[in-house]
Amino acid sequence: MIQIIDNCIPIEQQNDLENHLTSLNFPWFYCDSKQYGNEIPEPSPYEKALEHFKGVVDTPQMIHLMYTENCYYSDIFPKLAGLISAPTKNGESIERIIRIKANLTWPSNTRGTTSIPHIDYQGDEDFMTAIYYVNESDGDTVIYDKRFGEDISDMRVLQKISPRKGRMVLFDGKLLHAGTNPTQYRPRILINYNFIQHQANKVEIIKEEIK
Repeated sequence: MIQIIDNCIPIEQQNDLENHLTSLNFPWFYCDSKQYGNEIPEPSPYEKALEHFKGVVDTPQMIHLMYTENCYYSDIFPKLAGLISAPTKNGESIERIIRIKANLTWPSNTRGTTSIPHIDYQGDEDFMTAIYYVNESDGDTVIYDKRFGEDISDMRVLQKISPRKGRMVLFDGKLLHAGTNPTQYRPRILINYNFIQHQANKVEIIKEEIK
């Protein structure tokens, strides 16, 4: 299921995050690929998408790592409390945060192109991906109907989500997805947030295993 939460945090927090991430003092770091963090051997198996789909291009982006596996890397992390808790408003319970990072994508004059379909984390566990749009922009997020490891030769678009400031989209993290460069705004900024949901019956499972 794909969930969209508009105004997932109060407007004051939305403005604070946007102002912080667009200030001259906020550090961005160049990354040559939108597959950062996947640790995929070269050539990437996702590049097979190029054989089946037109307009698939892996373009550079700027990134800012905020948190990964029990260690925060950015002084902006304390500002993310409302954002981190936003999924719980829809009944989700967060067991563990895997990674939080910000992405900045430059405008493109080539319409109809997307980055290479990918997932953000290749662990064995099921996880959720949340994408928060920091600023008003264009450049849809495209979510496909195939999960990581499945044959993508007949892959179809499951849903396209347009960026809106304050919007969060939540979906199964194993679903392949891709970003789209903006063509009307500059730039497109989002916060990518991966987490593992709490399993309500986990304690009971552990008890059974002990027996």
